[in-house]
Amino acid sequence: MSVGSAGSATLTINGGLVDVGSGLVTVASGLSAADMVVALEAGRGNGRWNGTTGITSGSAAASCGERTVGWLDNGNGSVAFAFAAGVAILVRRRR
Repeated sequence: MSVGSAGSATLTINGGLVDVGSGLVTVASGLSAADMVVALEAGRGNGRWNGTTGITSGSAAASCGERTVGWLDNGNGSVAFAFAAGVAILVRRRR
């Protein structure tokens, strides 16, 4: 699969581990949203982003549950995943 964000490279998971750290990866082709979700679930491990395969984040793992890895289907055949803020609900009152 080809990866592009700040250039182009090749990314192969094949049962391996991709650590996004505190960054962002955009996969231009070759990774479906469904396959990315499977890889994220594997990387999430027991909920602490400590999986031994898939997509994970050492930065999210070190955050003690305050951060996570988010993902996006860009709608053009590309997908992205990145270090992200944890689950929070923001309510804004309209005046």
